[in-house]
Amino acid sequence: TTKERYIPIIASNFFYFWSFYVLHKDAHAPELLRLMLLSVFISSSLLLIATIFAKISMHATAWGVAVTFLIVFAILGPCNAWGLVAIFLSISIAVGFARLTHKDHTMAEVITGTIIGILSVIGTSLIYL
Repeated sequence: TTKERYIPIIASNFFYFWSFYVLHKDAHAPELLRLMLLSVFISSSLLLIATIFAKISMHATAWGVAVTFLIVFAILGPCNAWGLVAIFLSISIAVGFARLTHKDHTMAEVITGTIIGILSVIGTSLIYL
């Protein structure tokens, strides 16, 4: 149920914020790592709010963050990561279909989760970088 999701989301939210906060103060921490932690914190915060109203796919949110972050990394990072983007995108699609096939979520819940993940990374990138 949606109520069973609150505690795990809040616990992970605390961990991601704490990790970002510690690394944000470290001048030697990679900027893209800080961006990723902040993006995950924001996506899980949005997911927590959205969970009040509907059962959004946490798997789709996580893969939306992962694929979008890898695209940002491929553009701004020190190496060519487009092969990883293709692999992660394929896995993301497979996970989305698995969630639908097992009837764990509806198409709207999977798409909403993916959009939350994508927008959190894009928003964080625009603000943070």
